[in-house]
Amino acid sequence: MTLSSWVARALGDLDFSIAVVVFTTRERELRRMDVATGPCVPTGGRKRSLAGPSRQDLGETPRHTAALLTALTGEPAAGALEVVAREGKGVLHVCTERFVNAMADAREELVRLAAEDQARGSRLRDARMEQYDKAWRSATTWPRRVESTSHRLVRLDWALTARERGETLYCWHGPSAPMYEVVVHLGP
Repeated sequence: MTLSSWVARALGDLDFSIAVVVFTTRERELRRMDVATGPCVPTGGRKRSLAGPSRQDLGETPRHTAALLTALTGEPAAGALEVVAREGKGVLHVCTERFVNAMADAREELVRLAAEDQARGSRLRDARMEQYDKAWRSATTWPRRVESTSHRLVRLDWALTARERGETLYCWHGPSAPMYEVVVHLGP
């Protein structure tokens, strides 16, 4: 464990030195990924990675990821992820069909609720998102400063995309890739 990891845990924060990236890609593209560094780092002299660094959800472990299955279905998280490869500190998982379907079904429900909200002027989608968020935080132990997981639910979109295309949905866990900010300064 690194010093920054230890400090983050002691303070009740997420460990930003680790991340998960949920993504789908073609098999031949996946073979070009270095499992040790993950899909957010270009390999083989390529300029582009499989996924941009902003796709990382920092501080999330496989236990956190799998607990989403429990949050969505009430089923045990065991078996939500299957290890495909390990290299260095990186681990590539495949999301099981049961997990992909649970996430894709949840996404379809959110789309339906959003349409109802627009027609009726209600907030059913927001209420369901809050339910998912609360259930996910209750399904496993998160650091005490984690107040919401709702921004991580974009992976429901990826699950639906994977199911519609008949592709595999992957979760890579490992060291986070650097993210850079562009700062614009106008004038003196």
